[in-house]
Amino acid sequence: MNQMKRFIAIWACVQYVAHVDGATIHVTGPDERQVEFGDGTTSFATLSGGQGFINSTVTVNAPDFVSMTGTSMNEMMALIREQQVAIIAQQGDIKALKQHCGGVSMVPSEPLQPAVLLVAGGVSSEGYMTSYSTYDPSTNLWQGHMEGMAYERRLAAGAVMGGYVYVVGGTVNTPTHGEIPNVERLLLNASSSAEWVEVAPMGRTRQMHACGVVRDQRLYCTGAYAGDNTAEVYDASTNVWTSIASMSQKRYGHAAVGFGDRLYVFGGNYRNYDLTPTCEMYDPGSDSWSNLATPPSLVVNVAGAALGSYIYLTGGYTGGSAKSLVQRYNPHTDEWNLVAPMAAPRSDHGAATVQGYLYVVGGTEGTLAVERYDATNDTWSHVRSFPAPGVYSAPVVVGWG
Repeated sequence: MNQMKRFIAIWACVQYVAHVDGATIHVTGPDERQVEFGDGTTSFATLSGGQGFINSTVTVNAPDFVSMTGTSMNEMMALIREQQVAIIAQQGDIKALKQHCGGVSMVPSEPLQPAVLLVAGGVSSEGYMTSYSTYDPSTNLWQGHMEGMAYERRLAAGAVMGGYVYVVGGTVNTPTHGEIPNVERLLLNASSSAEWVEVAPMGRTRQMHACGVVRDQRLYCTGAYAGDNTAEVYDASTNVWTSIASMSQKRYGHAAVGFGDRLYVFGGNYRNYDLTPTCEMYDPGSDSWSNLATPPSLVVNVAGAALGSYIYLTGGYTGGSAKSLVQRYNPHTDEWNLVAPMAAPRSDHGAATVQGYLYVVGGTEGTLAVERYDATNDTWSHVRSFPAPGVYSAPVVVGWG
């Protein structure tokens, strides 16, 4: 299929509508759908048959835009799978999906992409790793240590965007253990023959940096060892990195989390053994940073992830030791509070959310234990341990679904 920007044509009485990456379908009448792309350009999609979805806004997540035809859910799903398009059900704020077409609910019965926790790179007792492992929450099983990444790297950063896992920068296993700008990605839920593919490198080398994705459209990279306040953004549609406004504070060993249409950064050091005293929020619209409330505990080598209406910071290193504490931030009120701690202290670990749970993996403490947080009950529990020989020293941990 042509890889150029395309519109979505929805024919007949479609039973599933979802949100596609970079576009919002605005319903303007019974026969037209205005599609607004990420770069501000617009196009139209046409609906034939049925009554349409007037006065609603429909959003869709996918690596690319596709033309979809067919008169049944099964036909549409088959076509979507052929195109390797990741379509997921949105959270409850998409009230437009409560409408019906021909008496059939438009909410899909199941996601097309299975949920997965992916761990890539880091260091084990056997040295630097080029492998990655995946965890399936539905079976509580790991598929461990699959080779394929181009670089043996630790202290890298990563994120999921547009159906791909990105692993960014870090240090490589060379005599000088030099840091690199290189970036590679893997298509989630691809066939077993899928490979990691290098994309454009960052504008500079980075290690102990942090990445976050905003609106599944842009990948942001912040900070670097040993104290750097620069930041840059990656646009997958153009395969280009662009410098953005620098943070007000230098930081490394911090966490970066995309939430809504903002990027949040927390913790870190600004120079050896000196904790960065601020947290910051980046507004892509104005290309500017602003300071946030200070958390209860300043930490470095911390991991963070968004879950529900909050951002969680797990563990980290402060006061001469790793911590088990978990700090919860409310982006809507700019307030912090502590929630139940993890069972074990962790630093240089990874955290990610999958299917409404927060998972933590790895850490310099060398544990194989993997913990899962239930925000509803404010409790932690153990799931199946990470496959030996384990992973520590800042593995990339990301969640999907």
